[in-house]
Amino acid sequence: HFGANHLLWDLGVLLTFGAVCEGRSRAQCATALGVAAVAISAALWLWQPQFAIYRGLSGLDCALVGMLAGSLLRSGKVVAVGAGALALLGFAAKCGRELATAQTVFAAGAGYEPAPMAHLVGLLAGLGAAVAADRFVTHSSQSRREIVALVG
Repeated sequence: HFGANHLLWDLGVLLTFGAVCEGRSRAQCATALGVAAVAISAALWLWQPQFAIYRGLSGLDCALVGMLAGSLLRSGKVVAVGAGALALLGFAAKCGRELATAQTVFAAGAGYEPAPMAHLVGLLAGLGAAVAADRFVTHSSQSRREIVALVG
């Protein structure tokens, strides 16, 4: 991290969203974080080599936001879908502001600039984990029903 303020913001979001996401699905949470960690590093290395040093947890924080938003959007409940959509709109506004101003929205400090690509890749990893988990659960449940029908 680039300072105490940066660390506090990242840890606060990680602990808050991490607790919520892990409560929803530990496996989905681990998948979102694992995929995001690899994908963020690869994306920055490939497309933003100007970041000789990248520090922080904000990309992983965004993976948790993506996982939660994706889960809410796929729930089919009106309030949950609205909350998921609002989270994605807020995320888009944050990244847009960071791109336009080259300044972070939350964490403050000298010596670093926002990395919206890391945030976007993290968000996409989280959304992907939410979609993949829902499809896996649906497919597994369907397979179990078919097995029970054949045996029973």
